[in-house]
Amino acid sequence: MPPSIIIASENLNIREVARATLIEEKCDPILCGDGLEAYESALHASKGDAADIKLMILDMFLPKMDGFEVVAKLQDQAQTKDIPILMLTEKKEGINFQTRLRADNYLQKPFTPLELQSEVHSMIKHFRKHRGPHPITGLEGHPQLEQEIFNRLGRGENFYALWMDINYFRPFNDHYGTEKGNLVLKTFVALIRKTLQSMGNDANTHLTHIDGDDFILLSGAPIADSLKNSLRTEFQKEALSFYSDAEREKGFIYQKSRENKDQIYPLMRLSMALLKITPEEYSHYGQFVSRARELLHQTKIGAQDVK
Repeated sequence: MPPSIIIASENLNIREVARATLIEEKCDPILCGDGLEAYESALHASKGDAADIKLMILDMFLPKMDGFEVVAKLQDQAQTKDIPILMLTEKKEGINFQTRLRADNYLQKPFTPLELQSEVHSMIKHFRKHRGPHPITGLEGHPQLEQEIFNRLGRGENFYALWMDINYFRPFNDHYGTEKGNLVLKTFVALIRKTLQSMGNDANTHLTHIDGDDFILLSGAPIADSLKNSLRTEFQKEALSFYSDAEREKGFIYQKSRENKDQIYPLMRLSMALLKITPEEYSHYGQFVSRARELLHQTKIGAQDVK
């Protein structure tokens, strides 16, 4: 049976784009036009064999019940609390930071079918429920990070967030196996901690591990270019040690793509996006995630940090 995914949006076009994307991902889409219908669909599915709801895609603003109301109600029910939630957000929302959205991931509208497909694929194939520490690195995930940002904004603080992404980690993980991939993640966490300690940068820092190869460091003090440059340089040295001599010399590896075709992937490197977070500019966590992802995309294209 294909995995069932609930899509809730008042916008017919969004529902149709999502439906086509999910069918392409070999998923069974359940389309809902309002929040109440989405909530009741999840409850109904959880009572039978269809308890196999792999993901819910919720528009933030829905008739009858808002997206974050749906999330709150689902997480209060034992049979639905572990359903992953992808929330669709907008650049301008009438919500302040006193409201926690409590979703597991966020995608900003407007989005392309490819962006949605990437998020869906990642969440149904690689998703780890974020309630406990990451099983590999022991670091906290999205919910704890959202709570930390929520608390800091609630106190009226200005602070900094450095989002770090290990480019081409997944091809490496597929090529060499999860044991070696896990070692890369542990090595990177140790490197971050060592670099922070050596630079004396312990001003109210908070490190989290988002699913896969993304890490976010919060700091009460400005994050200097020297810290980013040191992390990049040291990671580049460490990353090379995980490849064979031939691969280091070529500068790439061969690995099967999702379509089972041979594809060339460059060696792992870091992309980083730095944001200054203020109560005036960021109204909630989903807005932070969307902005950071947008900046990270620019780093991957331009091969340089942005802020």
